[in-house]
Amino acid sequence: MKVIKNFSGNYDEDPVKFLDFENYTNKFNEEVEFYFGHPPSNLIFEKSNNSKILFTLEEQYSNNPKWHDPLNIQQYEEYVDIILTIIPTSLHELKKRRYVFFPFNEKMTPLVKEKQYDVCYTGFAKMSFLKNWFEVLQEYNLAYVSFKETVNLSMVIKNPRKYVPKKINPEKFDYPNNLITHPNLSYKQKLNTVAESRVSIAHNLLHHGTPQLKSRIFESAFCRSLILVYKDSYNLINDWFEENKHFIYFENNNDLKEKLDYILNNYSKFDEVREAAFQHAKNNYTVE
Repeated sequence: MKVIKNFSGNYDEDPVKFLDFENYTNKFNEEVEFYFGHPPSNLIFEKSNNSKILFTLEEQYSNNPKWHDPLNIQQYEEYVDIILTIIPTSLHELKKRRYVFFPFNEKMTPLVKEKQYDVCYTGFAKMSFLKNWFEVLQEYNLAYVSFKETVNLSMVIKNPRKYVPKKINPEKFDYPNNLITHPNLSYKQKLNTVAESRVSIAHNLLHHGTPQLKSRIFESAFCRSLILVYKDSYNLINDWFEENKHFIYFENNNDLKEKLDYILNNYSKFDEVREAAFQHAKNNYTVE
């Protein structure tokens, strides 16, 4: 298998950059071209006798007929044999798609860490519902890792490894970005922070409210942090993990606070859930 990657549109510490598919090329037919990264290499448009697989971890979908995927993944359909996507195929009739999990490079698995934080959230916070969650989350020892503001936050926060007060320079950063505690982390540092967190908050929605399977639920499992997931109308996590065996749902702000309080006060009761999620992910959702 020939792995053809292009990361020109991926941010610096994007999980996609750490997948290392090249390590497994000898296990597949040499007449297969495997494209990943965003956007895929222009080689994808060239004629070839090889089979072509596109693995897109960026595709977006909405059932609104006036909406169009901003990344225009459909433009590749006529040039490839199959598109591996993190959008459930049950929701659409797009061509040549196969719904897959978000893989994790097992070599990146953190060591078992002593828990330093009550709860963590990683990633962007454009969605309105996330702002509501942070009204609750800021009451706890929160680790908020974001790559949205990367220029001056390190000057604002002297020690991002420590818990910091609630609102950091609100005149400079829009809420909830002013709650960021861990800016400018490498991907490895991000995973270590998740591993140091008792609970990880997760969701599988884009900012316009449509579903997209996110890396954070798989990362949380590999980091042995209890996965606390927002229950929406799609619930993509059900395709890959089992409720109460591998993760816990919450439905709104009140439920979030109630669940967090109970979990943190009875954390050892959830050790089996964390370990079951880790073993399940390790056995099923690695790059290999």
